[in-house]
Amino acid sequence: MRGNRLMMSLCVATLAVVMAGAEARSQSPSNVTSTETGSRSLLSESPVLSETQEPTDEASTPSGSAFSSAMVEGDHPSCATCEPLCDCCPEWSYYGEFDFLLMTRTNGLRNQPLVLNANDPTEVLSSSGDLNFGVAPGVRAILGHRNNNAFGWELAYTGIYTAFADSAFSSEDNLSAPGDLTAGLPGWSTADYIDPVYKSSLNLFDANLMWSTCCSGCEPDAWLEWKRHKHCTCTDLMAGIIWAGLNESADYNVICCEGDPMSSYSVDTASNLFGLQLGIRRRADWRCWSLEGFLKAAVAGSYLQSDASAIYSTLAQSGNPGDPLVTARDPISLSDGGVSGIFQFNLTAIYRITPQWGLRGGYNLIGLTNVALAPDQWDFTDTVESGTRLDGSGDVLFHGVNLGVEYRW
Repeated sequence: MRGNRLMMSLCVATLAVVMAGAEARSQSPSNVTSTETGSRSLLSESPVLSETQEPTDEASTPSGSAFSSAMVEGDHPSCATCEPLCDCCPEWSYYGEFDFLLMTRTNGLRNQPLVLNANDPTEVLSSSGDLNFGVAPGVRAILGHRNNNAFGWELAYTGIYTAFADSAFSSEDNLSAPGDLTAGLPGWSTADYIDPVYKSSLNLFDANLMWSTCCSGCEPDAWLEWKRHKHCTCTDLMAGIIWAGLNESADYNVICCEGDPMSSYSVDTASNLFGLQLGIRRRADWRCWSLEGFLKAAVAGSYLQSDASAIYSTLAQSGNPGDPLVTARDPISLSDGGVSGIFQFNLTAIYRITPQWGLRGGYNLIGLTNVALAPDQWDFTDTVESGTRLDGSGDVLFHGVNLGVEYRW
């Protein structure tokens, strides 16, 4: 229905493919890495020959472990050691991550005209599709723990604060609001200034249980450079609960004449989503570098709310001071429920400045389906049913970069 629906479907399909690939990899007998099931991203140390030890024959080498073989036979120098400062797979049970986010978002609105040429109402000067967002700040904080039995937990919070968009027009007596609503609002069909303003904020919290597997290895002939070094890869399968809260406001601001105060048609919406989530995360550590990515998808029940202000003109009915203002519609509050989707994607590179501390930088996608977007609630018709329907069919996609730190202990 909206442009983001295809993105949602692709991401859910990707999650299924990745999870199936992870299972197939763990069961493959030709896997060149040695596997350790446990709660720590710890390299399984291979036997190293001392000067007094007799070389072991091929039969004594652990079967299926190309990494162990490379360590014993010295096939490639990079497989023998890690840099002293940066262990390939340091021991840790707890981890914490904190990222600053710089995010923008897609428009996601159903297209409707917002500003017309008063002299030619068929000419649309601005529509809802022209409300384009700039960059909004945000944060993400994650705390997790892996137990010795390969199970663990993770708590995560993400906040994106006050994404902003507007589309202001100024032209003396030449601007008009759309629809039949203007007939009951003096000055709205011959305005000097019209400015639709749109604000959006998002908060997410998820709590997950994890099942983790870690593999250490070295593949001197691999085409990926990092696989030619002693490295560790970990896969976390996650299941848990998630809450997402999307809060928005849309103000349709009109100034009729010079010196006249501004009148507004304002709508506030809140979309609260509660759901069950599945996810997968993969991480590779080698030398002082790490590469990490996760994909999470959830099906959620939604509770949607909309509060619209009274719509009025600042011009008095008879034009005399103290006369009551013209009111075209009383305040309206609406609510509805439904089923929504939530997905999150992240890909981050980490440079470890110590075995515990790392600097992080990456890219993010966060998507929501079937939510109440504030400008979609603007209704410029003039019937008995105008403004009485809550539109909860909106889709929204946030995307942008993250910069931060991590600590593992």
